[in-house]
Amino acid sequence: MTKKNESNKTNVVALKAGTTSTNPPGPPVDTTRPGARLLQALKQRARELGQEEAEMARELQVTPGYILQMERGIRAVNTISDDFSGACAVYLDIPRLQVLMLAERVTPEDLFRSVDIYKKDLSRAVDFIAADPKWNAVLTSELRSCSTDSLFGVVRLYEAATGTVLMPNQVDVTAMVPADDKGQ
Repeated sequence: MTKKNESNKTNVVALKAGTTSTNPPGPPVDTTRPGARLLQALKQRARELGQEEAEMARELQVTPGYILQMERGIRAVNTISDDFSGACAVYLDIPRLQVLMLAERVTPEDLFRSVDIYKKDLSRAVDFIAADPKWNAVLTSELRSCSTDSLFGVVRLYEAATGTVLMPNQVDVTAMVPADDKGQ
């Protein structure tokens, strides 16, 4: 573990222990804007690390103004550069594909040959879950009227929990990785 990571880990422990407090960096995120989930994740991570916005921006190799422009909608989050998405992946400790999904550069629909196939598979999957007596309580009328992204998340949770494949037309992302790159 690098010295920088050790100090970040210390900050997280101190923050969780209540010995350190910090306000979330920058203004609140407008959750209606595309890519708001990435900004929320970055702010949450900064809070966990006890960082101010300038420290977060420095680790992401951008200026605080760059982050502020995204927060205010001046710069579109869903058009972030590959360099910035890579820096976000390292900062958030998640795969870059997940960053691109949070930024809404890549959507669940992108994992299917067409949007129509995605919508049909998703509808069938939601109906299947609704018919499952152990899970139908999860699909409240409020959740059923949520975004397709939220429903996709519920379907993926169901698939993971039950081992059932409900959306067979989804691209197997792991199959896209060359054999010698797997596990590295």
